[in-house]
Amino acid sequence: MADLITKSYTELSHQLITLSAPLCAQHGISKLANHLPTVLLSLTFFSTLQQVSRILSPLLFPNSYKKLKPITKTSWDVHWVAFVHAVLITPLAAMQWYKVTAGSDKQPLRIDRTYGYDPEVGQVYAIALG
Repeated sequence: MADLITKSYTELSHQLITLSAPLCAQHGISKLANHLPTVLLSLTFFSTLQQVSRILSPLLFPNSYKKLKPITKTSWDVHWVAFVHAVLITPLAAMQWYKVTAGSDKQPLRIDRTYGYDPEVGQVYAIALG
């Protein structure tokens, strides 16, 4: 089952990259096409996490969550997603920062911090963007 999911995701990712590459190149963001599947997967994950928060928060915090106004409940859910986002992105970004600062002089972002490109850093940006 896991192989089927992995194979389907790989095929879908390849199709998405192939379809989006010309549009991304036309707008001068050609590297984005390679990271678009990660952006969409991250977006799906964080959107799902917000919906899960709507379901679990009343169960975990029955007294306080149920007393909140609807707009405050939405704010609660958004803050929960932001917390999880920060917990995931901070160590990933720290690892990339360490890689750039402690890496060799041939590291692309060390050579050119403005226009250099590293695919691993691109993936971290893609997760953060989602």
